[in-house]
Order: sequence, then C-alpha cells, then structure tokens
Amino acid sequence: MKTRIKYQVGSASIQHILVLSDDLESDLQFLKTKTNNTAIHSWIDQKLAYTLAFKLKSLSLLDNMTIKHKKRSRFKTALRMFWFNLKRLFYKNEDRKIIKQCLLLSSSFIHEINKEIGSGIHSETTYSLLYDFRTKVFSNKDQINLNKLIAN
Repeated sequence: MKTRIKYQVGSASIQHILVLSDDLESDLQFLKTKTNNTAIHSWIDQKLAYTLAFKLKSLSLLDNMTIKHKKRSRFKTALRMFWFNLKRLFYKNEDRKIIKQCLLLSSSFIHEINKEIGSGIHSETTYSLLYDFRTKVFSNKDQINLNKLIAN
C-alpha cells in the first residue's frame, strides 16, 4: 500500500488555539474601538500584532501539514456578534473597564494555552509555537502600567 497519512502531533491543539485567537482578535478590536486613549490603543495594538503573528505561523504550519483550518459556525459567530452588541451598552469610553476586560481576556486565553500545553501531545514545533505565544501573551500582560494608561 502506497498511501501516506501526513499528520502532525499537536495539530488539534494549534487549531483550537487558532479559533480562540480569532475570538481574542475580534474582542480586542471591539475594545479598541471603545476608547480614545492612545496608550490603550498602542497596548491593544501590541496584543493584536503578536496574535496576528501567531495566526500566520499557525496557518503556515497547518498548510504544510495539508490540514484545513477550522472556523466557527455561522450560528456561533452570530451569537458572538449579539454578545458584542450587549457589551456595547456597558463600554462607553470607560478606560478602566476596557483595561480590565483586556486583562480578563488575556488571563482566560493563557489558561486555554496552558491546558493545551499541559496535554503533552505535541511535536517540538507545535510545543515551541504554543510556548512562545504563551510567553508573549503573559509578558504583555505583566508590562501594563495601569496608571500610565488611564492618565493619557
């Protein structure tokens, strides 16, 4: 039999984190539109930059494995948009709430990455990709100076 199965150990983890990073990106974009503070804008832009870099690396890795990227269903996307519209009522240029929500998003995202890393079913490439991304999310979370962001 000359059939080859090409599978990268840990591809399911990458796909799961990739879907969550899509959610994180849309949440951060939404929160960015709700503030006029330039310091918060640049802080969120940093988060978006390394999220985009992770997504590009993940998609290229999945393409090399000839695995199609999973996306959310239309129903779940519509449900998220409904949730955004509800959130819109509470975030009216209140910088503290926006920062708190960004930190909450980062914490829950780090928790999901830790669960995937803790599963232990990864190739070296997959592990290094997830670990590097977790390090960037965590270090950006620690670098925030709330007083500086709110003062601007």
